[in-house]
Amino acid sequence: TIQQRVTEASAMIDSAELLLRRNCRDIMVEANAGRELPMPLRARARRDHAYAPMIAAQAVEKLLRASGGQGIYEDFEIQRCYRDIFAATSHIGINWDAGALQYGQLTLGVGQLEAFAWI
Repeated sequence: TIQQRVTEASAMIDSAELLLRRNCRDIMVEANAGRELPMPLRARARRDHAYAPMIAAQAVEKLLRASGGQGIYEDFEIQRCYRDIFAATSHIGINWDAGALQYGQLTLGVGQLEAFAWI
């Protein structure tokens, strides 16, 4: 069971990293070409910048739950990681609800596209 949780958490963390690397690559292509970021790319980047930390948080939680009783102690490394990722995912800049809402609005053609101006 522990090997499975470690494997799944590892895949989740790799997935989150790949999302962020793809966004960086695609944004840099546009920036290096001197083009303004197209709205679909802005929406996807906003979505992925919120989703990647959420995946990472779920991975850390899997590891924390697999730790047993020692996982509750503050000096346990995974407990610290859990608190750190919880704090990070609470930041408004990577808030999943906001990122999901904006992407959904653009994808479905509803809502305010100006909300993406800051991306």
